[in-house]
Amino acid sequence: MLAGRWYSAPAIAQALALFGIERLSPAEVRRRTSTARLVGIAAVVGWATLGRWCEAVRAGRLFPEVRKCPADFTRRQVAERAATTVGSRAPPPWDASLTVRAFTGAAQAA
Repeated sequence: MLAGRWYSAPAIAQALALFGIERLSPAEVRRRTSTARLVGIAAVVGWATLGRWCEAVRAGRLFPEVRKCPADFTRRQVAERAATTVGSRAPPPWDASLTVRAFTGAAQAA
């Protein structure tokens, strides 16, 4: 687990990759990442935690090695930059998907 977070660095990196690289909806990212099965009505169409992670990356509080994003970057663009940066630390195989590389790259750093 990351300090102050309910999820591990690999889980967060994977979620950011699913959102930023694979372009999944926040609700689908939540379905694939969260273990919670009972959700409120807002979680049917979105996932507030994913947005908080994107804003934490933008502010340099999460994955601080990610270079600063331009102010006009969308959350999806922030997630993509974070996932590719974290994924760049992944060991071989080099032909793994960017989502797998984001997960393993975050696990390497943890």
